Amino acid sequence: MDYLKTYLSFYEKYYNYSKIIMIKQFKEANKKNRSFLNMANKMLKAFNEYRINKYENILHEKANSAFLEFQKRHSYYEGDEEDIISWALNDEVLKAFITQGEYNYDCFVRDLAISESLKEVTRHFHNYYNYYQLIYELNKYEYFYLIDFQGGGYENSSAYNEMLDVKYPKRIDERKEAERVEKSKRKGGKPALSIKNKDELSIEEIDAVEIINSFSDGERALLFAIFNDENKKNNLAEIPLTEFIRFAKIIGSYEDLSIFKKNVKNSTFYSMANKGISYYTATHGQKELIEDTKAKLQKLKVPFMVRFLSKLLLELL
Repeated sequence: MDYLKTYLSFYEKYYNYSKIIMIKQFKEANKKNRSFLNMANKMLKAFNEYRINKYENILHEKANSAFLEFQKRHSYYEGDEEDIISWALNDEVLKAFITQGEYNYDCFVRDLAISESLKEVTRHFHNYYNYYQLIYELNKYEYFYLIDFQGGGYENSSAYNEMLDVKYPKRIDERKEAERVEKSKRKGGKPALSIKNKDELSIEEIDAVEIINSFSDGERALLFAIFNDENKKNNLAEIPLTEFIRFAKIIGSYEDLSIFKKNVKNSTFYSMANKGISYYTATHGQKELIEDTKAKLQKLKVPFMVRFLSKLLLELL
């Protein structure tokens, strides 16, 4: 007789039943605006009472010795759990079982499997309490697996973190910010502007910071050079204040601090700003620098500098 097959059949059947019942109770309680704590406590109490009254008490009453032998199975064997169950059911547990009327060994294995299945359901639920609380709050039943994740914990699982992102969307922005900072570090620099209290910023403001931080010192130096040249030509009188403030924010975020040294002429940033586009010898490199800088300024809405860059680009043709 394949007792393991019988055991697994009832174990899996009632485990699946439990999942269906739990999801149903989640949804019904949610419709009534029940707290998760209230719903979970009532549900677990019902599961435990059903398991004890319907199965465990009968196992103790009709086959106590065999039932206790099964609980000691891990002291007898080592190995895969299914193998241990099979070995125990075919040896120590079978030897300890005494048939009582119509309650034969097959009945015992059935009740044992159901009892162990329900016990595992409640154990798992207790250990994954916070995980199922998120499912309840967000109605994310596609993540209702009722199984332990590989490694045992749920905190690092993709399912749990995806639900946390839904509940706390600023986590996504925080990760993007961390990735941006890390990317900047790999390039050997650091972000010119950091974003603090991101939840207080608009999407437009966050996008602006990201674009500003994407400017290289070479691009900022070019802007300084053009601004200085246009200033000498008296072409800056009609600049709207809003554009000028945005421009000041962009060019004021450069990383090179060598301009504050005594010998300013040794400053790379000063040399780039002083020579302007002529600092770069290759025409292709000059055009690429102008076009990249122009594209960023268009996104940040600084049209007066976009016009100056367009004029400079025509001069190179």
